[in-house]
Amino acid sequence: VVPPTSDENVTVSDTTFNSIPVRIYVPKRKPESLRRGLFYIHGGGWCLGSNAFKGYDLLSRWTADRLDAVIISTNYRLAPKYHFPAQFEDVYTALKWFLHPKVLESYGVDPGRVGISGDSAGGNLAAAVTQQV
Repeated sequence: VVPPTSDENVTVSDTTFNSIPVRIYVPKRKPESLRRGLFYIHGGGWCLGSNAFKGYDLLSRWTADRLDAVIISTNYRLAPKYHFPAQFEDVYTALKWFLHPKVLESYGVDPGRVGISGDSAGGNLAAAVTQQV
């Protein structure tokens, strides 16, 4: 697990979206227009993982810089302590918060250019929440 450390290219911060922990990656270069947004969900078989794992942090940092996009990397409650549908509910709650027009505006994200992605269990959750928004 790594702390939210900014570098010369990307500002990184931890916050919550409606009580769900998220890590936000914002490119430092001045945008020419509203940026793309990517809502990313980590994998781990619903029972492992965190948006603060080094690999996910590096991926989100790289993606924010290369795509000039705001990345929202969310956490969710993990099994077996929390049973389904807790994971879906957490991701859906955080995503709905992010998609609120005032929130998108505050991060300089174009509402027409938001993607939802994840790997492994996160990919499953991405597909599931996409069907609900």
